[in-house]
Amino acid sequence: ENMDVSWLQEATPEARVRLLFLINNGDPLECGEGFREECKNDASTAQAAAKLSLKKNTMEDIDNELKKRISAILSSEIKPVPHGTPCGEYEINKDEIDFLVFDSACKYLKIQVPSTDTERFTVLYQKFNFSEKELNTLLPLDAEKLRYIDVAQSLDAETIWSVWEEIQDNEEIFDPAITITKPQSVALKEALFLMIVRQLQIKVKINRVYTGKLVNILKKCNVNNAIIDQFRCYPQTANALVPSGFCTIFSVLENRKGAEVEINKISGTFESLNFVVHDKIDPKLDDIEHMKAELSKPKYMFYSSLVCWFISHGDSQKVQLKDGEINRSELLQKFSNLKNFNKKPKIVFMASCLGDKHVTLKIGNGFFVAADAKSGGFLNIPDSIRDITAVHSEMDRLVAYSTLDWHYAYRSEEEGSIYVDRVCNLLKQEENRGRNITEVLEETAEELHQILFSEENISDLHLKQGCKYESTLQKTFKVPCVNEKL
Repeated sequence: ENMDVSWLQEATPEARVRLLFLINNGDPLECGEGFREECKNDASTAQAAAKLSLKKNTMEDIDNELKKRISAILSSEIKPVPHGTPCGEYEINKDEIDFLVFDSACKYLKIQVPSTDTERFTVLYQKFNFSEKELNTLLPLDAEKLRYIDVAQSLDAETIWSVWEEIQDNEEIFDPAITITKPQSVALKEALFLMIVRQLQIKVKINRVYTGKLVNILKKCNVNNAIIDQFRCYPQTANALVPSGFCTIFSVLENRKGAEVEINKISGTFESLNFVVHDKIDPKLDDIEHMKAELSKPKYMFYSSLVCWFISHGDSQKVQLKDGEINRSELLQKFSNLKNFNKKPKIVFMASCLGDKHVTLKIGNGFFVAADAKSGGFLNIPDSIRDITAVHSEMDRLVAYSTLDWHYAYRSEEEGSIYVDRVCNLLKQEENRGRNITEVLEETAEELHQILFSEENISDLHLKQGCKYESTLQKTFKVPCVNEKL
């Protein structure tokens, strides 16, 4: 704790406020199960420092707390990897997570930190099992925290002060004895807003999905609708060095000419949307289980969304794998019940047949394919019967199907799945960046269902294909718009 951190004063006051916010967690459920109490204590201590600084209208207490935390982080032990331990199966502790977040936050905020022991970083990155792309180009930071920082920057001092005046007398959230002085600097006005957010999190009034309590206060203070609309969406960041999410592709090639092209289309599309992409050709059941276990590793806590593609043959109940079949509902559940993606959007694309029926029309020229009680008012729901902690594993999930129930999905032998092609084509278009994913899927359905198909074995009829999606998303998932770089 006696480590020299005098370099910190070279950072702007605003950067120091943001750094203290980034290296703490307000929602204990977002922390690892083994150190939730430690996270809660860190957040509470940082809150106390922020309140003292806001009372005195100086950065002194915020800076002192930040120095203590940084000294503790930089002097913490990064345990060496035990000899013979399989790659990526090392036990990660809170100190190691704190060290990684601190390093990433400083890079994001452009805070120059004196060079630290490179061996510690080598061990740390090995423990987290980062891929080469993750290691070299992406910062593991929480998009939710970055959104709050952006909002704090956007709001002016008068608005933030009105938010404080609106909430300060709520004894469920703040101790009435707390005294705050109206901020006289940009850094302290941001500190006030971030302190309010963190207090709401600590008191379990808001979290990643449920932000209604904060939104209602912002509305009362006449905050710009563009800012309020951000909270109707899942957290995302436009910074190119913070990943939009993780995308995994499972594709069966057997008896599916053109399937290789599908993989390239999906990979190229989602890499352009700033996703880290992984693909598995001809997956077996063991590969499905392996990916489920992989997504449970600590590094995936930093991803703000998950996209899964399953491209294969199938019917109404099952999907074909290299070594057999798997029940469709079982497959969906495996990629829904993931702790690292709790309260985060999970978008699943099922590009396979759901049966053996055709949507038929009269003969004509088509695209040649192969089959693949009255009330007086509204209910007033009191806070006493609301809960924002327990979220079912099937919530925050959208499943997009390439065809309708009991029907075929069609595929070009040169270009692969027509559905995959149309989805990727729309997602790659610049004008669709920032749109609701459901709007893009609806446009896909409109475009796909206009296409007339022909099949070799059906010479006297036209064929059509419909598609659909089912959603339990609780917020809007926007197609990532990546337009900033560090």
